[in-house]
Amino acid sequence: NSVLQSLEDVKEMTTAGIKHLVGKRLYTELYVDIKPSYVILPDAGLYDPGCRLLLADLGSLHIESEKTKKYEGETVTYDQMKEEAYDKFKISISSVQLLMIEKGQDWQAIRKEKCSPNHILRPITLNFNLKKCIMTSNSLSSPSMVFCQSLPLISRI
Repeated sequence: NSVLQSLEDVKEMTTAGIKHLVGKRLYTELYVDIKPSYVILPDAGLYDPGCRLLLADLGSLHIESEKTKKYEGETVTYDQMKEEAYDKFKISISSVQLLMIEKGQDWQAIRKEKCSPNHILRPITLNFNLKKCIMTSNSLSSPSMVFCQSLPLISRI
């Protein structure tokens, strides 16, 4: 019984420490928006307008921070405080695609299409969530980083 009581005391001290850390930390607003990039791989190794090529469109990159909640005067559970001990970021990569462009075709026009016979991989969007723990020591017994992602359905045309 005394061991159980001391565990509860430690948990209560840890909750108070996390609450203090979360309440006093500075919030950095992050907003990154990188426009689409692409890689051109010409058939013969040298780019010549109108040549046959493989086009890898790397898509747009968007990163945004998520503001944490403020618990002032509220009763907060240990699990809620553990969740708020992370900086959270939403990452999105949109319109990633792979195209095979035949000789004489306009790759810039085909790249803007959503579906064509040239698409090896139709445009897809990948969404990620990244959480980084603000505590330097791992006193939470939680991971220092959490990375979540779900893959969209990928089909070949």
